[in-house]
Amino acid sequence: MIENPFMALAISAVKINKNFLWAALILALLFYVIISGVLLFHWQRYGMGSRKIKFARNLYFLVSVAILFGAVTILTSI
Repeated sequence: MIENPFMALAISAVKINKNFLWAALILALLFYVIISGVLLFHWQRYGMGSRKIKFARNLYFLVSVAILFGAVTILTSI
């Protein structure tokens, strides 16, 4: 049997303050809101009602909600 070479590494648990993680999430959400605003403007202004643009917009927000839900779920379980 082959030994796992990573078992030789000294791995210690990294402890990060929960409040720091919430602050980081809030900052990421603020950045997300700004970027989303710019994307929405461009999609509405230059998309000209294209079905592909509407699909991309819906997919963007669907995935965003899933990621946000996952992040909040993980933070509340810590």
